[in-house]
Amino acid sequence: MKNAALKKSILTTVAIALTVLSGSALAQDTGTLHKDKVVEHPSPYVDQHFPQRVLWGDAHHHTSLSVDSGLIGNTNSPDVSFRLARGEEVVSNTGQRVKLVRPLDFLVVTDHAEYLGIAKLLNEANPALLATEVGKEWYADMQGSKEKAWEAVVSMQKDFVSGVPRFNDPKVSRSVWDDVVDIASKYNQPGTFTALNGYEWSTISSGKDATGPIG
Repeated sequence: MKNAALKKSILTTVAIALTVLSGSALAQDTGTLHKDKVVEHPSPYVDQHFPQRVLWGDAHHHTSLSVDSGLIGNTNSPDVSFRLARGEEVVSNTGQRVKLVRPLDFLVVTDHAEYLGIAKLLNEANPALLATEVGKEWYADMQGSKEKAWEAVVSMQKDFVSGVPRFNDPKVSRSVWDDVVDIASKYNQPGTFTALNGYEWSTISSGKDATGPIG
């Protein structure tokens, strides 16, 4: 009985206190809400300095400039890849219309560094390439039967393993790379879409690949 009376007394005291506060502190004006000052996201943690925005992109992408892509049916250049990544509609190798549901934030076109652009050089009958014996051999094979064309592709892939390219012209390589850089620069949109220069350098003999953007 004593405990019940004590509880009743405490509740009565709290009720009186709330009644008093409702007429003073609790009823005070807390200010006017301004829509232009409303923060959409909650405040970050104290001392939180790391980025929180998630960006979506592709950091391993091949085009017609790669041996294992351009010589086996891929006719789409880096231009098409960047256009697709930005959200534009493009046409695939099979003639299908393609468009991403959501555009990417960035793209790194990482064609193989080894024999970069060799398919393009062969298709254009590049004079520097055809001036070499191996260039003439590859060109003749690519113009011949499907079997011969495949043999040429396989022979180039073997050069990857050996690490000793049979065609190595610094001027030609530089011209191809300059085109890669120019294309990326053309589609780069700071703050909207980032087009990165890149390549894939492979060390097949050790079973490791290295892919990444470069400046």
